[in-house]
Amino acid sequence: MALKNKAILLELKAIMKMRPNKKKHKGKAIISKDKSKIGKAIISFNDETGFQCIDIIMISNTAFTYKTFRRDPEDQTGWFPSGEAGDLYASKEAAILAAEEAIDWFKA
Repeated sequence: MALKNKAILLELKAIMKMRPNKKKHKGKAIISKDKSKIGKAIISFNDETGFQCIDIIMISNTAFTYKTFRRDPEDQTGWFPSGEAGDLYASKEAAILAAEEAIDWFKA
């Protein structure tokens, strides 16, 4: 059991380094620098400006997290991590609730 949790934590650390390369990346595999699939964005929420978003990411059937991204209007290369990331949660609902508590502009 401990080895499985360690593997999930290592995957989560890799997620912190991820960078989606598509404007609309919901449902796309999130890819790390070494190009291995480490999670999948299953829900994406944008703020009212369209320049910030939160992805709910499924790491496994029992591990979820969230990560915030931003895009700049003058830079058309896509979304960039903006620093806020959640812990591991047992469900997507728990990840959404944690994101609502942590991020001022976000209310699902």
